[in-house]
Amino acid sequence: MALSMLVTLNPQNIIGFIGWLVMTAGFFLLNMSSIIDKKIYVLSKTNTVEK
Repeated sequence: MALSMLVTLNPQNIIGFIGWLVMTAGFFLLNMSSIIDKKIYVLSKTNTVEK
C-alpha cells in the first residue's frame, strides 16, 4: 500500500524513499563491518586504550 502511494505521488517522494533505503543499508553495512573488524579497541574513562 505504501509503495503504491509512492508511485502515485510526486517523483521527489520516490527519490527520497530510495535515498532513505540507501542510508539505512549503509548504516547496517557499517555496523556489520565494525562488528567483524577485530582491530577496534574500547576507550575507558581514563582515556587509555584497552587491548
